[in-house]
This record gives sequence, structure tokens and C-alpha cells, in this order.
Amino acid sequence: MTTPCTDQKWRDPTLLLRPTVLIAPLCTFLGYLLVQLTTLGIFWATGLIVMLVVLPILDLVIGKQSWNPPEEIFAELQERKFYRWCTYAYLPAQLASFVFGAWCIATQPMGPPEYLAMSSTVGIAVGVGIGAAHELTHQNNRTEQVIGYLILMQAGYAHFALQHTHFHHRLVATPADCSSARFGESLWRFLPRSIIGSVKNSFSVERRRLAGNPSVLRRILHNRIIVCGLGTVALFGATIAVFGWSLLPYCLLQAAIGILILEAANYIEHYGLLRGRRLDGRFRPCLPEDSWNSDHLVSNVFLFKVQRHSDHHAHPKRRYQCLRTFDDVPQLPAGYSVMMLTSLVPRLWRRVMDERLLVGSLSGHICSVNMYEPHRAKSVAKYRNHLNTTCDACHEIIGSENTPVLAHALDRRAAG
Repeated sequence: MTTPCTDQKWRDPTLLLRPTVLIAPLCTFLGYLLVQLTTLGIFWATGLIVMLVVLPILDLVIGKQSWNPPEEIFAELQERKFYRWCTYAYLPAQLASFVFGAWCIATQPMGPPEYLAMSSTVGIAVGVGIGAAHELTHQNNRTEQVIGYLILMQAGYAHFALQHTHFHHRLVATPADCSSARFGESLWRFLPRSIIGSVKNSFSVERRRLAGNPSVLRRILHNRIIVCGLGTVALFGATIAVFGWSLLPYCLLQAAIGILILEAANYIEHYGLLRGRRLDGRFRPCLPEDSWNSDHLVSNVFLFKVQRHSDHHAHPKRRYQCLRTFDDVPQLPAGYSVMMLTSLVPRLWRRVMDERLLVGSLSGHICSVNMYEPHRAKSVAKYRNHLNTTCDACHEIIGSENTPVLAHALDRRAAG
């Protein structure tokens, strides 16, 4: 149950844990120290060990955060600078991690496994950093937006900010959103759809924004995607110039791992969920129940509370320290690190999530599922015994292979 807090003198019980968000980039330095002390190359993978072993264990031992900050202090809590400085500090920490990782590869004895391990550790820092960038690029403050874009630049993924704020929040949990995964769609099918769609959408944002500028050169130089892309090329180029061409795979690997973490988070956040429609056929506004939530305390602290995704979509400008949990929204069985690892194996993912979605969260109403059409017949056959038998719209969909899920025009959860 969600525990309300009403004390106006409320203090965040996790306040002193907030700087631990910097653990991810600091893993590069910790890994170097552990290798020097033990001579064991496995510690070049300290970032992976923390993300995939330490974090899930701590989530299991410490459990969930079921309380919310009291709403009467939201205005004051939003303005507390300590939380903001935690996001600001991520940029220099991430860049230091990148440079130090390059130095380690260039100067320390490493075989291919160690090279990959160090690249993964830096990539983990990039992936977690995208959580900080997500927080910053949602704000109206120009300084915060610039810091967010600089964080994204290390992965060459600045377009994420434009796709996320201009398209994803408007289209979330509908078939039109390239960043909302469909029921039965594997992560590996989702990735190209999300990445290609994000790039196209973000360039369309910049084309519209710069359309009134008569100078082609100015349109190019003011395009945020192009500018950040040039920044990425400059960063990688400087690294190669200083440390040699052997660092090119490192630059690409750390970026690819960071992007994979981001897109895996996109994949799990709305998997299979479909917003209801109004009587006029339009999708209703996004509600907390249109996102998967996770209240595991440690991973929420580690990831800037992005796991409280339901409240984030209901209030996109709300800062991470104010995000709430709800009793009646879809809940993931574990924190993001475990769920991301699970998503890499499609059969395991479907075993963990499909019944939880269809039978648990949606009470058997397949008409409320954002369906991956090539798997419709297989999904209906597999879960036929669990499907609701009292809904005419569901009967209509189950009985016809050609009836689209979107035929259910009534919003069964929030009509009108």
C-alpha cells in the first residue's frame, strides 16, 4: 500500500543516498583500483557487476519505497537545489569516466575480454547518465537543457531529447509511438523501430523549428541534432588523436551499450499497454496506469527515480524528487536492471511479463493491449483461457483475425 506523508516538516529519508547516482561513472576508477590491488582483469567490468549483481541484490534486501512526499510541500521540494546539483554533477563525472577509461585501455595490459569489460563499464555510466539527461531536458531552464544534451552527446544520442519530449509524451502507449513496445514484440524487433523512428521524428522537430530561417547554413548550424553530432565526432576524434586508433572500438562500444540501456528502458516502460479511447475515437490523455512502475528503492535512487514512470508521464515537468507511486498501476516484478537483463532473452521476457500484463494488469481484456500484429493469433491462442468472457469488444476481436485491437473505442478504464 502507498503510505501518505502529511508532515509539513517532512525530510526525504533517502536524501543522503542521492549522490550515489555518481557510483556508475565512478565504477571506472573503482575498477582500475581493484585491478591494481588484485591483478584480476574481471574488475574492469565493475560497472556491469554493480548494475547486474550488486543493484539487484540491494533491491531484494532493502525492498520497495512505498511512501510519497506530501503534496503540500511539492512547490518547495521542486526548488531544492541539492537534487538539481546531483544531476549537474553527472556530466563532469561521466566525462571523467570516459577519459579515464580511454587512458586505461591505452596504457594497461588488456586482452579483448578486458577491453570489452572496460568499454561496458563506461557504457553503463552512459546508460545511467541518460537518466540524468532525461530529467534535465524535461525542464524549461536552458542551462539544464544544455547539460542534458552534453550528457547525451557522449552516446551520439542527442535526438532522444527531442523525440521524447515532442513525440513520446504525446503518443505514449499508442501504436503511433515508436518508443512504446507492443505486446509480443521482442526487444530486438523493437530496437530498430525505436531508433529509426526517433531519428526521423527528432529531425522533423528541428525542420519545423528552423523552417523560417532563410539561410541554409544557419539552419544547419542551429540544428541541435547536427551540433551535438559534431560534438560527438569531436570527442571521439580527440580521444583517437590522443590515444590512437585502437580507441575507436571503445568509443563505439561505450556509446552502443549506453543506447542499448536507454532503449531497453523504453521497451519495458510501456510494454503492451494501450491508452483507452474516448467515445469520439480519440485517445484519452495519458494516465498513470499507462506505464509500468517499479518502487524498488535502491534502483530508484540509482536511476533518478525514472522507475516511478507512471507519475512522470502524468506530470512530465515534475522533478524526480517529487515523483509519486500509486497502488493501482502496473507494477514490474523487479527493478530496471533485472528487467533490462530479462528483456535481452525474448522467451524469458514473455514468460515473466505477458501473463502479468494480460491477466493481472488488464484483467484479460485483450482489447486494451497495444498488440504486435504478427503475434496476434499466437497470443490469443496462448491466453484464450485467461481472456475476459464478458466483453463484447473482446469477443469481436478474438473471433476475427482481421479486427484490429483499436476497434475498442470505449475507454474501459476512464470513459469520457
